[in-house]
Amino acid sequence: MDGKTLGILNENEEPYSKAKDTINKEVKTNNKSFNDTYSLSDSLVMKEIDASLIEESYHKIFEENYDIYASNTKVLYTFTVEYEEVEIKKDTDITKNSFNLFISGIDTYGNINVNSRSDVNMVVTVNPKTHKISLVDIPRDYYVSVDGKNGLKDKLTHAGITGVDTSVKSVEKLLDIDINYYVKFNFTSLVKIVNKIGPIRVYSDESFVSGIYDPGVKKEYRYYKGWNTLNGEEALSFARERHAFEDGDRVRGKHQQQLIEAIFKKVISPSIIINYPSLLDALSETFITNLEDDNLKKMIKLQIDENADWQIEKFVLDGSNGYEYTYSYPKQKLYVMIPNEDSINTAKELIKNTYN
Repeated sequence: MDGKTLGILNENEEPYSKAKDTINKEVKTNNKSFNDTYSLSDSLVMKEIDASLIEESYHKIFEENYDIYASNTKVLYTFTVEYEEVEIKKDTDITKNSFNLFISGIDTYGNINVNSRSDVNMVVTVNPKTHKISLVDIPRDYYVSVDGKNGLKDKLTHAGITGVDTSVKSVEKLLDIDINYYVKFNFTSLVKIVNKIGPIRVYSDESFVSGIYDPGVKKEYRYYKGWNTLNGEEALSFARERHAFEDGDRVRGKHQQQLIEAIFKKVISPSIIINYPSLLDALSETFITNLEDDNLKKMIKLQIDENADWQIEKFVLDGSNGYEYTYSYPKQKLYVMIPNEDSINTAKELIKNTYN
């Protein structure tokens, strides 16, 4: 690569700045700047530059949406940069005060300490006094203003590429709420969590067969109308399937809520929760959260003492199907879900009522 032309984005966010510094130490290139990812990828395909420096998730977006990208490019070198995310915690005593928790499920296996597209985006509102919980699921393709991008819009899933803090701030703006904490997990996390706590039971409104979407999914799984008992691998496939349904993203959101509810109910069952120290130790590397251990343990001990019966209400944000330009891929319209304002207002009201 010495002496070759390397395409880079005109971007100063810390992860990308560190990536540029890292690659410049490895090879001596003539750098050419681009203002957006599409221009960068197009220049690479047209051989106007020799290589490009780009985050892995954007590489996946190009492969999925740019017909000739995959056949005309190859990965030369991969590396990881570490950086400290902006602290976005709004601390409170979760045993006494209501709080909002954001659940981000990224589309990767293995190491959880990476940024990637967030396929699960859910606001969990918990009221410890009334023992009520609301789950508001936001479809991955919801067309929203992404924080830090000058008001430009993108699919919500793409906010995760620049970190869970970007997803949190974007959702706060969408729903006009404060989010106190987040939990981030990936495909591997879900499999390990369910296999650790034991099978979970979820209800399906219809029978269907899941698809095989990547090397991590080895086979199809069959689900039946009614109650299904799932292990970790079956739970992951249940959460990811959308192509089997006419209302794909909406059904997937409902399934993800059902899984969160099933995991929660299993974890707070007396036989599981009494052994919480060993459970937390076993699962400590399967998720990332900014909720302090002491706060979480106080909540667990309160649940052991009270054995509270929690009421859970679920809602999936709705919208209309459309095609729009996005921040991450600005030169070609991609499928998005255009937000429905009545649906957003319903979600806001549910969160408010639960919180208060």
